Amino acid sequence: MHTSQSHQLELLGEAANMLAKAKSFDDIKGIRNKAEAVRIYAKAAKLGLELQNQAAELKLCAERKAGKYLSALNLRGGDRRSKRHRATLKLEELGISKHESRRWQLAFTVPEKAFKKYIEGRNSLGEEITAAGLLRLARHLQHIACSDPKAHSLSEGNGHRTTDQLPVNGPISLIEELREHRGLLAQILQPLYMTNGQVSEPKLKPGECRALGHLLHEMEVVIGSLEREIVRLKLSGNAFYSSDNSETDFNNTTNYYPSGLTNIVDQFQDNSIKSLNYGGSMSLTQKIAGAVYMDAGVSASNAEQTMDRVQGDYLASESLIDSLSPEFLKINQSIKPSLSIRRNTDKMTFSAGVDYNLGRYNTTLDDDASNVIPYNFLQPRLTWQYRYKTGRRLGIRYSSKANTPSANQLLPVVNNFNTLSLFYGNRELTPEFIHSASVSWWIFDEFSFTTFLVGLRSTYTQNKINYSRSVNDQLVQELRLVNVEDDLSLSGNIDFSTPIRALGIKTNIDISESYNKGINIVNGLDNEITSFKHNYSLSFDNRKKDKWDINSGVGLSMTDARYSIQESLNNVYYDLSWFGEIRFTPSDKFDFFFSADVTNYTAQSFEESQLVPLLGAHISYFFLKNNRMTLTLAGHDLLNKNTGISRISEANFLQEKTSNIIGRYFMLTLKYRLNKFGGDTGMNVKMRKR
Repeated sequence: MHTSQSHQLELLGEAANMLAKAKSFDDIKGIRNKAEAVRIYAKAAKLGLELQNQAAELKLCAERKAGKYLSALNLRGGDRRSKRHRATLKLEELGISKHESRRWQLAFTVPEKAFKKYIEGRNSLGEEITAAGLLRLARHLQHIACSDPKAHSLSEGNGHRTTDQLPVNGPISLIEELREHRGLLAQILQPLYMTNGQVSEPKLKPGECRALGHLLHEMEVVIGSLEREIVRLKLSGNAFYSSDNSETDFNNTTNYYPSGLTNIVDQFQDNSIKSLNYGGSMSLTQKIAGAVYMDAGVSASNAEQTMDRVQGDYLASESLIDSLSPEFLKINQSIKPSLSIRRNTDKMTFSAGVDYNLGRYNTTLDDDASNVIPYNFLQPRLTWQYRYKTGRRLGIRYSSKANTPSANQLLPVVNNFNTLSLFYGNRELTPEFIHSASVSWWIFDEFSFTTFLVGLRSTYTQNKINYSRSVNDQLVQELRLVNVEDDLSLSGNIDFSTPIRALGIKTNIDISESYNKGINIVNGLDNEITSFKHNYSLSFDNRKKDKWDINSGVGLSMTDARYSIQESLNNVYYDLSWFGEIRFTPSDKFDFFFSADVTNYTAQSFEESQLVPLLGAHISYFFLKNNRMTLTLAGHDLLNKNTGISRISEANFLQEKTSNIIGRYFMLTLKYRLNKFGGDTGMNVKMRKR
C-alpha cells in the first residue's frame, strides 16, 4: 500500500470517529466534504477502488446524518409562502441549496439494513459506491411502499419501512424481491410456532406445516437458480487525441586539446508529435456461487503516433538537413481476451485472472517499407487482501504487462542536441515484459490514531530497453537503444505515525530502501549497474488544527551507484534537507501560509556542495456569500535561490548544469468557487515532501 493511501485511510478513520460524535450541522457537513475530497483524490491518483469506496461510504453516511438533521427541522407545512421563505433563509444559513437538502433527506429515508446491503453489494461486485445509486434505491423503496404499503409495514425503529430490495434490473431485482417476501412470510408465520421467543407447539396442522415448509424450500431453490443465471454485460469505448509541438535552437562549441580544433554547431529543430488512440471493450460477469464471480471479456485498441521533425543549420542560411528531418509513423494494434475469478467477503478480497495480449506494431520512416514487430504475451494477475481485525490488513498483489517502445525510442535517426552524446533509436526493439509484485501490512488504531505500514515491492523486467554506449577516438559517445536480458528492482518502506498527546503533536517516520540491478552495454561489453537508494524522514505536526497547522521535519537521501566495467563512474550522492509549513486561519475570512524547504546537494564526483533554500508565502481573503470568492497574494522563491542543478557522470565527460528556473515572483489571483459550500471544503490533500 502506498504511503499516500495510508495517509488517506488515516484521514478517513479520524473522520469516521468525528462523524459518530458530530452533533452540529457544520461538523457533519465538514466531515462530508473531507470524505468527498479523499474520494476525488483517490480516484484521480488511482489509489484503488477500495479506498475510493471507503471514502464514498463515509460521505454517504454523513449525508444521511445531515438528512436526518434537516428532516427534524420540519421545513414544510403551515403557510406555504412564509414557510418557504423561512426555509430558504435557513438553508442559506446552513450553506446548502434546496437541491442538496432534498437529496440528503431522501438518502436518510433508506433503512440502515438496506443501506448496508447496498454498500456490500457494490463492494462485492467491484463497482463504485455513488450517491446517485443510493438515491435510486431510495426512490425504488418509496415506490414499493406506495404500491404495496401492507407488505412493507414492518418498522426498524426509525420510522422507515423496511425492505432488502436493490434497484437493479432483471434477475437481480427479482432475487431481492423473492428474498424479501420469503423473509416476510417467515416473520408472519413466527407467531404460529413461537411464544415469547421460545419454540412452542405448532398451531397449524401437520399437513399445513409440511406445505409451508415445502413452499419456503421451493422459494430458496428458485432464488438459488436465479443467482446462478445472473449475467452482467458491460460495453465501453474510448478515444484520445493529442498534439505536441516544440521549437528548439541549440548552439554547441567543442574545443579539442591539444590539437586546438574547434567544432561549432548552430542549428534549430522543430518537432511535431501527434497521437491518436481509440479502442473498445466488452465484459461479461457471471455469478458462480455465493460471493464468487467470473469475469470474461475482450478489448481491442489501435494507437497511432506520428513524428514530424524539421532540422536545419543556421550557419548555412537556415537550410534544411534532410537526413535529420524525418517523418516517422508508429501504429500499434492489439486485442486482449481476459478471464478472471473474484470473491469478496466482509474480511477478504480475492481476484485472480489472466490476459492474452496479442498484437503488433509497425513503423514507417519517410517512404521506406514498413517494419512489423509482432508480439503475444500471457499476462497473469492476482490480488488478495485480508482484513483480519478492525484496522488490520494484509495484502498481496501481482501483475504483469507488456510495454511496447514509443515512437521516439524506435526512431533510428540521430538526435545531436549534445555533440558529445549522440542518441539513436532502434526500429527492431521488442516489447518489455514486466512482472510486479508487492506485499503490504497495514495497522491503524482508531483509538490512538497510530498508523504503521510496511510495504515490500519488486519489479522484474524481461527484454528491458536500455542503452548501448560506444565512445570513438574523438571522445564522442553514441547511445543506441537495445533490448538487454533483464532488470530487477526491489524496494521496501516503513511508515509510522503516532500522536504524542502530552505535547499535542503527531510524529511521522518514513524509511524507504531501494535496490536496482540492470545492464547496459559499453563498447560491446555488458556493464552491470547496481544502485542503492536510502531515504529517511522525520517530521512533526500539531494535532489541533482549528487555527494553527504546523509541520516541520528533516530528510536524508543517499544514492550509491556502481558499475562493473568502469569503476571510475562510481558515485555517491547525498541530499540533506529541512522542510516546514505554517498555516494560520484566524477566521473563515483569512488564511496565512508560509513554507520553507532547504536542501544541501552533495556528490562524490564534484568538489562543491550546493545549498538551495526555497521560501514561499501567501495570504488569502474569502468573501461573498459562503466565501465563494477568494483573493490571494502569493510570493514564490522569496530569496530568489531557485536553481536547477543537473549532474551527469558519463563515460567521456563530467557535466554539471546550473540554471535559473523562474526565480522570485509574486502572484495576485482571484478565484470564484462554483460549489455552494462555505468554510472548510475539506479539499486539503497533502503530499509529503520527504
